[in-house]
Amino acid sequence: MFCIFVLCAALIAGLVAWFLRPTQQYIGGEPQESLKPVLRLPGGDWGPPAPYLHYSRGPGVYKMQLVFDSLLERDGSGYIPWLATGYQVLDQGRTYVFKLRQGVKWHDGRKLTPEDVLFSFEYALRHPPVQAHITSENITMSVEEDSFIVHLDFPDAAMLGKLGSVRIIPKHIYENIEDPIGFLEPSAFIGTGPFKLEQYNREHGTYRFVENSDFFGPAPKVSAIEFVPVSDETLALLQGDLDAATIPPDAISLFADLEQFAVMQNPGFWGYRLLFNMNVEPLGSIKFRQALAHGIDRQQLVEKIARGAGVLGSYGILPVDHINYNPQVIDYPYDPELAKQLIAEEEIAIPSLSILVAGEREARIGQLLKEQLAEMGIELNIRSVDAKTKDTLIQTGQYQLGLIGHGGMGMDPDYLRIRFAQEKAGQMISQVSSVGFANDEINRLCLKQRKTTDESLRQDYLNQLQNLIAENIPEIPLFCTTDYFVYNREKLDGWVYMFDHHEPTHCNMSYLVHP
Repeated sequence: MFCIFVLCAALIAGLVAWFLRPTQQYIGGEPQESLKPVLRLPGGDWGPPAPYLHYSRGPGVYKMQLVFDSLLERDGSGYIPWLATGYQVLDQGRTYVFKLRQGVKWHDGRKLTPEDVLFSFEYALRHPPVQAHITSENITMSVEEDSFIVHLDFPDAAMLGKLGSVRIIPKHIYENIEDPIGFLEPSAFIGTGPFKLEQYNREHGTYRFVENSDFFGPAPKVSAIEFVPVSDETLALLQGDLDAATIPPDAISLFADLEQFAVMQNPGFWGYRLLFNMNVEPLGSIKFRQALAHGIDRQQLVEKIARGAGVLGSYGILPVDHINYNPQVIDYPYDPELAKQLIAEEEIAIPSLSILVAGEREARIGQLLKEQLAEMGIELNIRSVDAKTKDTLIQTGQYQLGLIGHGGMGMDPDYLRIRFAQEKAGQMISQVSSVGFANDEINRLCLKQRKTTDESLRQDYLNQLQNLIAENIPEIPLFCTTDYFVYNREKLDGWVYMFDHHEPTHCNMSYLVHP
C-alpha cells in the first residue's frame, strides 16, 4: 500500500512539475498590446489559481477569484449581482431565485449556460472545493429557463453569501473530471472572470494575469496583474518595482512627501486569538480564564507587535469593524492586581503552562505573554514549531494554550456557531476552537441566529450571543491588525475594500472600472 501511495504521489508531483515548469504557460492565448498599465504586486506561492488547487490558507483564493466568477460579488457596501443579474429570497428564507446573466463567455469562447451553474453547485457538493461554502445538508437545486433556484429545508441566515460565493466552473471541461485536485491541465484554469491566467511559477512564486477582453462586466483598468516576490516591499515600492504593498507603520513617513503615493488603513479583520485546552486544569475554570483576560496587556501587544497599527479584540469575538459588532459587549480591562485577586479567591492552583506558537512574530507575542503572566505568578513556556505542525497539533487538541492568527474575521457571524457550538456532545464543529468548551445557552443562541433571516431579530440574538461568549471566555481575542496600504496612484487608483475583508488587493472591484 505504501509503495502504491509513493507511486501515486510521484505521478502527481510529475504532473505538477510539468504544468508548473519555469517556462511561461499561455492559458488565454498570446498577450495583446494594451495602453493600460501593468500592475505589479507582492508575490509568493499560494498555489495554482483554480477552485480545487489553491492553498487553503493565505491569498491564493483571491488570485483564483480573478479567473473564476460567482453569482454575486462583494464591494464595500455588500453583495453585488454578478453572474446573476438579480435575486429574490422567498418563503421566509427557504427559497432563493437567481436570475442568470445572458451572453457570458468562458475564456475559451464558449457560452456560459444555466446548466453550467447547476453543474458547478452539484459538482461542489460531490467534490468540495478548497473553500467549501455549501454542503448537501438542507439544500436542493434546479434551473428553470434562465433562473437558478435553491430550496432549503430550513432558513439559513448565511446562505445568500454561501450561494453567492460558489465559483462557477465549465461543465464541458469538468464533467468528466473525477479528481479535480489532480486536474492540472491548462483547461483547469478556464473561467469567465475579468482576468485570464497567463503564467504561474510555483518555484519562484510568480503569477501573471491578463485582462479578459470578452469580460461581461466592468472593464479591467489594467492590462495585466503581476505578482512578484521581493525581499523588501517598502524599498520595492519606493523604487517602482511594486505598485502597491502593505507597509510597516514606522515606514509610512517615507511616503509622506511623495505625491504619487497614497495611504489607506485596513479594517481590523485579521488578528490573533489565544485558544485554551479546557481539559487541562485550571484552564477549564471560567474564573481562571477571566483572571488571564485581566492579566494580559493586549494594548502592549498592539504597540510592540503591531507597532500601533491594530485594535483590541472584542471578547464577543466579532471585531469592532464587523457590521454585527455589539458595542456593549463585556470587557476585561488590563488589571493584574484584580487577576491575582480572582485567582486567590478561587484558591486556584497554578501549574506551569505552555503556549504553542509558530514563526517569529508569534514567538514574540508568546514572549510578551510570558512576561505579563509572570507578574501573576504563572510560568509560561513557549513551544515553537513550524506552521503546519502547529495547525495539526491545534486541530488534534495537543496543546495547552495555542496562538493562532488568521483573517476572515469580517465574514458572516455564523462563524460564531461554527467555532463555539457543538455538533454533538463533546465535539466542536470547528477544528480550530478551544478544546473541551461547551455551553448549552451558546448552542441555543447559535442555532437561533442561524435560522433567523429577519435582520433586526438576528442582530438581537447576535448581541446576546456576543455577551454570553464574553462571559464564558472560550478564547481570548488578542488584537486585530490595521496595517497601512500604500499604493502608487499613477498606476492604479480607486482601490476597494470588500465589506467583510481587510485587504484591497483581494477585491476584484479594485481592478475594474466602477462609478
